[in-house]
Amino acid sequence: MLDIRPNTPIEDYMLNGRKVYVKRDDLMGDGVTLPPWAKLEAIKNIFNHKSPLGLDYIDKSKPVSYMCNRASWSGWALSKIGTELGYDVKIGYPNSKTFPKATIEKIVESGGEPIPIRPNMDAVVIGVLKKMSRENGWYPFPYAFEVPVYIDYWKDRVANLTENFDNLVVSCGTPCTCLGMSQGFRGKQVYLVSTGKQAKAERAFAKYGLMEKVNSGQIKVHYSTYGFFDTMDYVEVPFPCNRFWDVKVWDWLGKNVDNIEGSILFWNIGA
Repeated sequence: MLDIRPNTPIEDYMLNGRKVYVKRDDLMGDGVTLPPWAKLEAIKNIFNHKSPLGLDYIDKSKPVSYMCNRASWSGWALSKIGTELGYDVKIGYPNSKTFPKATIEKIVESGGEPIPIRPNMDAVVIGVLKKMSRENGWYPFPYAFEVPVYIDYWKDRVANLTENFDNLVVSCGTPCTCLGMSQGFRGKQVYLVSTGKQAKAERAFAKYGLMEKVNSGQIKVHYSTYGFFDTMDYVEVPFPCNRFWDVKVWDWLGKNVDNIEGSILFWNIGA
């Protein structure tokens, strides 16, 4: 049984004398059977999605494959959700000393099959897994979840929850999650703190029709100067957050909160 909890609370915390509301999406998973991650329900929607033609979005007759990096909950999440829904799940991972053994254990516990791949740049290891998938008849699960059903999930979810907030502050990675959130936010201003490359983010904003909002300043993007794998352990956060992405957003917000007018909603993606 999948214990996905989408009705996560909004709590308030003080940050440098300002009240900041925090959407605790780290509570969507229990951290034991599922990771503490905001993307669980949206991933389940991809598995369950039916196309307008009535065909399965993902071919259930084939094993599903996905490439997981060492800072992501994706391997664990897809293994658990996919297995529970009747899919055979293959999770590629770079077979390096830095890849967490605990992640591999969670993949196995959740019913997935870890597929070790020689370490290299992300684009290379993703390409290797795609080649393996073609050769073995596996179905590549959409990388970074870049499919309309995922982005629309975030657009609709944020639209239904944010009408009482002036500002949304959230991390921006691949950046499919923040694309949907930026489309759906009903307040005045979106602040994105990116842990990815500027060129990649701008291509995504252009592809989904958001560059006008970026250029006008309605969506403001700060590209973090900290390395993605810098856990910034010196930054104190009053709730569990992910040290690879959310902590960089909280640190940025603490330094800039006095420049933001109106109510602030910080969306915590994971723990």
